[in-house]
Amino acid sequence: MKTWTLAGILWHQGEDGSSDAKVATYPARFIEMITQLRQDLNAPNVPVIFGELSYARPNSTAFNAMLPSLVKQVPLSALATAEGLEDRGTKFTSMLHRSTPWVGATPCNG
Repeated sequence: MKTWTLAGILWHQGEDGSSDAKVATYPARFIEMITQLRQDLNAPNVPVIFGELSYARPNSTAFNAMLPSLVKQVPLSALATAEGLEDRGTKFTSMLHRSTPWVGATPCNG
């Protein structure tokens, strides 16, 4: 059996999670999810990087404004900005799946 080491968690919330009602409860739900995930993976110190939504979408403003508070609340975390990224009208996930065959693949030893 191959073994692997989890180097980090990359989290990018979909736009459906950016409504005002969901933004209000997002920090508590995110913290609970990451805490549980780290526990389930037996990786309490694995870093977490989470990304902003596109600035080109008006409903992203409140969501993106809330994200820096998570860095203060989630140990070993960082925020990846979407500043300067161009919105080409495609969803991040569909673009990612077309361009990177490893998305969703099992971890590899390397």
